[in-house]
Amino acid sequence: IEIVMEESARVLAKGGILALNITEIHDFKEKMKNSKTPHIKLMAHRYQEWLEENGVMLAGQIVWVKDSGSKADEDKTSGRDSILNQHEFIYIFRKNGERKAPSEEAASKSVLTKDERNQYFRSVWTIPPVEKMEGHPAVSPDELARRIVKMYSFTGDTVLDPFLGSGTTCKAAQELGRRAIGYER
Repeated sequence: IEIVMEESARVLAKGGILALNITEIHDFKEKMKNSKTPHIKLMAHRYQEWLEENGVMLAGQIVWVKDSGSKADEDKTSGRDSILNQHEFIYIFRKNGERKAPSEEAASKSVLTKDERNQYFRSVWTIPPVEKMEGHPAVSPDELARRIVKMYSFTGDTVLDPFLGSGTTCKAAQELGRRAIGYER
């Protein structure tokens, strides 16, 4: 992951945005000091350190609430010590330097409506998750990718997704008139 962050920072344009969607809490069910209780490790600080070393600074965060309220979600809890994780964070990083201004045409084609601005630039988004897709464990909703691409890029920009997965980000970018590059391990 550190190598992916370094390479992403290297190719990111000055003033460009890197949006990172991660689950802050990872449940490592390994023994901790001879305890059989699962413990929690916070991970976002590692991404932040790797990116800061490469001139990319944390500029904001969005909480993506994916509460589906389904019975299946309720069944995932295993007792008093389990909290059902119904959100993820989207960390917004910006590379140092001034972004090159888009052409007038690109800027006019990329204007957000008043409703979009009011909805997108809030720190909490409620967007239902994608129901399990065959062949991929964590598919992002189209709406999540669409918002990020629309907020932080202009028509004709290039959007990179180094965690391509099912291709949701590249699909959204292409639908919005951006070029898209994605790769996966």
